[in-house]
Amino acid sequence: MRAGEFGMKKISVFLWVIVMVLGVSISFGAETIKAIWDANEETDLAGYKVYSSRTSGGPYVLLSDVGNKTELVIDISTEVDGKIYYVCTAYDTNGNESGYSNEAMWTVDHTAPAPPSGCRIIKL
Repeated sequence: MRAGEFGMKKISVFLWVIVMVLGVSISFGAETIKAIWDANEETDLAGYKVYSSRTSGGPYVLLSDVGNKTELVIDISTEVDGKIYYVCTAYDTNGNESGYSNEAMWTVDHTAPAPPSGCRIIKL
């Protein structure tokens, strides 16, 4: 082993452990859903956009331009409880955007469960 190589390996292992610990703790509280839709058949298709609204029928706000993917993972962990409505559009290489897709709805519910009852201690 060359001089300093052992120290670099220790640092690399240490950084890897830090990244793994932070990665686990960051994703621990995430609550996600996935929007999916069928691909369009147009030859000049450039991509898709996903919109959301707290009101059925809109107005919708652009959530993400996902390019040519036909799905989007949505983090709802910071959303307030209630219904969220989602629609998708397609757009082509000329910038023309379709109308909205059918509306899909998700109910966010961060309410904690009721506490258990009947908790007791027994002698074994």
